[in-house]
Amino acid sequence: MTPLAKLIGITALLASGIDFDIGPAAPERDYGRTCLALVGFSEARDQDDAGLAMVMRVVINRATDPLERWPRTLCDVALQPGQFLGLDTWPTPRNPERIDAASWQRALNMADHVIAGDVDLPTSCSHATSFDQAPVRSMHAVCRIGAHTFYAEPLTAAVH
Repeated sequence: MTPLAKLIGITALLASGIDFDIGPAAPERDYGRTCLALVGFSEARDQDDAGLAMVMRVVINRATDPLERWPRTLCDVALQPGQFLGLDTWPTPRNPERIDAASWQRALNMADHVIAGDVDLPTSCSHATSFDQAPVRSMHAVCRIGAHTFYAEPLTAAVH
């Protein structure tokens, strides 16, 4: 295992086929960890650990969707226009540590745990691909954690 893989704890996730977007054009991407932390920070930094982790899990679920309905990298999922609380319009460098250093560090730490797969989340939530803070809006709701309701979009085509 490379020192970088050890550093960010991605052993379990590497086997999933996610492209961690390691190109030189985007140093902020840090193999997806930073983007995952940005989603957690912007959407759930005021939530408990389960809420923060589940928001991040949605990003991973989208990137690994068997029907490929979303982009295949964590950063491309996180930065899709209109998907996660202004991330696509948040100017770079983003510097979330200037907003709330403790919450940013917590989001980075949780991203490591979520990537490594060592966070216990409710089984009912495991395939959630979206969330919001509104009351339950459809029959596709699978769970509620903290202020968020999580949804799993149905697979509409056969997966091989």
